[in-house]
Amino acid sequence: MIPALLLSFFVAVTPSEQSAVARFCQALTSSEIRTMLPMVNKPSALSTDSWSSVRDLFEHYDCISIPSYRVRSEGDWLVVEMDGSGITLNARHERKPIPAVWYLKPGANGIAEAKSEADHVADLLIAAKNDDARLAIIEQHAEILPAVARQVMVLARRTDRARVKAPALSLLEWSQRNDDFASEAYAFDALARLARYAQDVPNGSRYALAAESAAQRTNDCEVIAYAKAIAAYLVMPDELRGRIRDEVIPMTGELDDPYPALYALGSRMSEEHDGADFTSEYRDCRLLGGIAQRFGMREQEMFALQTEAAIREELADWNGTIEVALQVLAIARKQLNAEYEARACHIIGESYAERDNPDYPRAVEWLRKAVDTLPPTLMRGPLFKTNLGNALVQTGRVREAEQYLAVAFGGSPALTFSNRAYVFGEHLRHAQGRYTEAIKYARDGIATTGENDPYYTWELKADLGNMLIECGEAEGGIESLREAIDLIETRRILNTSDALARAQHFATRQWVYESLVDALASQKQFEEAFSIAERMKARELEDSLAGAKERLPLSAGEQAEQRALNQRIVELNRKLITTKGNAPRQELRQARLELETFNTGMAMRYATNIPDAAEVPLPSHGTIVEYAILPHSIVAFVIRDGRVTGTRLKTSRTKIERDAAQLTSSIRKRDLGYATKARTLYDALIKPVAAQLNGAITIVPDGFLWNVPFDALLTPSHTFLLEEHAIAYAPSVMMLNVAARHRRTAPAEHELLAVGDPSIATAALTRVTHYRDLSLTALPDAAREALAVASLYGPDSKALVHGYARESMVKKLAPDYRILHLATHGFVDDDSPLYSALVLASSPSDRDDGLLEMREVRDLDLHADLIVLSACDTARGTVFPGEGVVGLSWAFLTSGCPTTVVSQWNVESHSTSQLMIDFHKRLRAGETVESALRRAKLALMRDKRYAHPLYWAPFIVVGDGVARIR
Repeated sequence: MIPALLLSFFVAVTPSEQSAVARFCQALTSSEIRTMLPMVNKPSALSTDSWSSVRDLFEHYDCISIPSYRVRSEGDWLVVEMDGSGITLNARHERKPIPAVWYLKPGANGIAEAKSEADHVADLLIAAKNDDARLAIIEQHAEILPAVARQVMVLARRTDRARVKAPALSLLEWSQRNDDFASEAYAFDALARLARYAQDVPNGSRYALAAESAAQRTNDCEVIAYAKAIAAYLVMPDELRGRIRDEVIPMTGELDDPYPALYALGSRMSEEHDGADFTSEYRDCRLLGGIAQRFGMREQEMFALQTEAAIREELADWNGTIEVALQVLAIARKQLNAEYEARACHIIGESYAERDNPDYPRAVEWLRKAVDTLPPTLMRGPLFKTNLGNALVQTGRVREAEQYLAVAFGGSPALTFSNRAYVFGEHLRHAQGRYTEAIKYARDGIATTGENDPYYTWELKADLGNMLIECGEAEGGIESLREAIDLIETRRILNTSDALARAQHFATRQWVYESLVDALASQKQFEEAFSIAERMKARELEDSLAGAKERLPLSAGEQAEQRALNQRIVELNRKLITTKGNAPRQELRQARLELETFNTGMAMRYATNIPDAAEVPLPSHGTIVEYAILPHSIVAFVIRDGRVTGTRLKTSRTKIERDAAQLTSSIRKRDLGYATKARTLYDALIKPVAAQLNGAITIVPDGFLWNVPFDALLTPSHTFLLEEHAIAYAPSVMMLNVAARHRRTAPAEHELLAVGDPSIATAALTRVTHYRDLSLTALPDAAREALAVASLYGPDSKALVHGYARESMVKKLAPDYRILHLATHGFVDDDSPLYSALVLASSPSDRDDGLLEMREVRDLDLHADLIVLSACDTARGTVFPGEGVVGLSWAFLTSGCPTTVVSQWNVESHSTSQLMIDFHKRLRAGETVESALRRAKLALMRDKRYAHPLYWAPFIVVGDGVARIR
């Protein structure tokens, strides 16, 4: 406690004021802003500028001690002179004096405002009526002028920055006249910031260089560091700015106040973000966060986390974005930091609005929190209101959104994020049917943002293209859509090696490709329409098969952390069956999120640029039918003899989707009434292109068409399509070409590894049935199937059955075999595709849990040419726009295998074994994969017990079906 006897008074101070000052000083010694809560009317008051001095003090000092102080009245203020010190939050952790003079304004509960002397004088300068008044204030406080000038520089980032210009000019005039180089440097820094916000780049650079020159004359490393930090954002040309930035960043350990070095590091991160160099930005982000944590600088820690969330948002890692933003939110609320609380709410709201399946009502909820929480003096207000307005438009609340349009364009274009304002403006006017104004907003936005900001320009050009087409200007609309896709492609190759993250990112831009395909098809420009349709499909599979998938060079510590996170999931899977209630499931979801966040982070940290795929000639053999699902229709392309033809299907997309779902449901129920829908779907999907089909065909589905059993469609002659054609499936035509090249370059050492009927441990069985609601019975036919298949391939094959079919053994052996045949249960997790799995055996001593999940498959170093998943539902998964079905098959394809055989629904054990053994016999005899599977299906069909499509239709070839595996 502060000794009461040490109090003395220059002017009479009331007992209540004495008590308030004592409480204030005592609270300062806690180094926690929350201790000020009893002194204010409401907690939000501590987030305002009135308490920024206290928050700033706690960002720089810990273990504050105030052995004595004096207090006097001065107008409406209580002036407190402290004999205080604190431990600096820097590399040296020294005890140093804290600001000595504080101005406190009494309030109902104690203190309404608390400012350091420098902040108080800066406020006086801003409030002064003219230059003479400002110069008088400066003369009176010349002793602390550098601190005042620095505060004016800080205030230059606020929304009232126009009021800061006159004080900055007065400070500059006085400091130059009196050779106060420190104040001169800070005044120039304030003017440099103001020029930047006014988009006056030449003067911003000139002022920043002048600030650095003045700072050098002080020989004060703190002043020099601040000048260099501002120059790191503003100086031109780029090379000079980079050099200055690289000089100040290493000064972190030398400074009493590390903030300038971290600010310069933020400048580098900003440039890396603008250039989509997310790997470098992530590294710097982690560096900044580590320094901030080490020094106890909570605001800088929040800034680092906010930056990480922004990176994850760029990569469409929505779960990771929200998880990191919630960390910011938790710290901000603990620190009563309304600015970062609002920023975190804004990031969460945007993540709901920007995903490929937006949740706009939730976005509105979080964005409104951001708008309501953000302190009014901060410059991000227009941005937050812009994004709230845009989300309101998307929910149909157009009238409510209108109030934010003028705000969106208010203030400085550089800091109101005018690019987003133009997007909002054209969305709002388009929703109101005011096309002329909407088109003008789009064109003005393109002209303003330019090619230097492809992130927003692509969206403006895409929207412009669609609007022009709606207004009958097809040629101009198509050209605008082409330009939008070119901009998307410049940023498609993002710096992350995580294929799922890249697929998620690409999915959010898929609609632009669909719009252009639709427009080109309407103009009968089918060759270009096909080219665009190909560019929107299976890009990550192509990259993976082309050799882009590389092992990340994790450090020993990072490998240990990854192992620990994986093992945590195994332990929680086991805990799930022994603990009642929902808590274990929540823990498991959290553990999964932590692992995904870690893996995405490592992929960003260590990834290198992936070169864009070169154009590959169309296949000259076989026939390919590729479908493109558009918003209201479906287009079918036929590729044959190196030529492309196309047609828009007459049946509506909605009807085809409904009929497809009914057909699959009927077959799965063994309903003989499936035939009607099988004929209807043939007429809708195949009949328009039937004249061009000959021999084996490869179908490239899109969206829900992945679930259509094309084999079981009934032709006009009442035969199945399978009886007329061998059928394979592929995510894209380009993927087929890449797969063919990959097959020749990645041979494995041994022939075949077969796995069948694993002895599922009681714990694993209970765990899966409890969490997945599955029935995992024994598969005796699968064991016989595995042994029979292995015997076909001779001594260079191996079969693992029953207790030997352990997950750990499969992981160990799989990389050494050309063919993998896995006859076991499988399940699909539609909510979390990474956790779809094959169920294998495990032993108590294993680190594995008996679930070979998709996340683990992707990490296997496979060299297989063919993987047969003789299990249930292995073709199903989550349909990602453009990428196809992301499930077990996708996982094996991205792990390096060009061809898989998988099932579209639950399969009967005995018939499946019969089919698979026959398939391998034919494959061994030299038939292609698609031919071998077709003939095995036809043979099974002739058995009256298995004539229904339920038994033979589910298995399909995905990938390079024309290959021969010998």
